[in-house]
Amino acid sequence: MIFVLPFAILFNWPLPFYPAQLLWLNLVTNGLQDVAMAFEPKEPGLMRRRPRPRREGILSPLLWERILLSGLVMAAGTLYMFDWTLRSTGSVDLARTVALTTMVIFQNFQVGNARSSTRSLFRMSPFSNRMLFVSVLAALGLHIAALYIPFTQLILRVQPIPLDIWPRIVAVAFTILIAVEIHKWLRRRW
Repeated sequence: MIFVLPFAILFNWPLPFYPAQLLWLNLVTNGLQDVAMAFEPKEPGLMRRRPRPRREGILSPLLWERILLSGLVMAAGTLYMFDWTLRSTGSVDLARTVALTTMVIFQNFQVGNARSSTRSLFRMSPFSNRMLFVSVLAALGLHIAALYIPFTQLILRVQPIPLDIWPRIVAVAFTILIAVEIHKWLRRRW
C-alpha cells in the first residue's frame, strides 16, 4: 500500500483509495489474521537453525527483500486493476472499489506467504493453522458483504463489483504467491 499512492500521484491519476477505505483495508487484512498468526505451528528444524547475528535488526535482510518485492508486486497489481477498471468502465468509484478489493485479496494471499520465510506455501497444509484459515475466510466474507450492503457501500464509498471482473482480480492478486515462491526458491538455492 505504501507504493500505491506515490505511484498514482506520479502518474497523475485520481487517488485509488479514500481514507475510510484505507482504514477498512487495515481492519479486514490485519485484524483477525495478525492474532491467528500467533498460532502458527513451529517450522520443522527450527531449533537446529543458527541464531541470528546480534547486530542484525528486527528486520533481517531477507525480510527487507521480501517487503520490497511484495510491496512492488502488490502496488503494480493494484494500480493495474485501478487503471484497467477506470479505462474499461469510466467509473472512478468502481475503479477504487476494484483497487481496494484487489489489495484485500493480495493481503489474504500474502498472509499465507508469511507463514514461513523459507518453506513453500504449497508444502504447508492450509489447515495446520485453522484459526488463520478461518480468519482469512471471515475477513474476505466481511469485505465482500461490505461491497453489497447499501449501508457499508455508503460509508466506504464502494460499489458492487460485476461478476466478470472478479476472476481478473483473483488472477492479479495470485501473482504475489508466484513472486514470493520464486523468491523463496532463489533464496534456498543461494
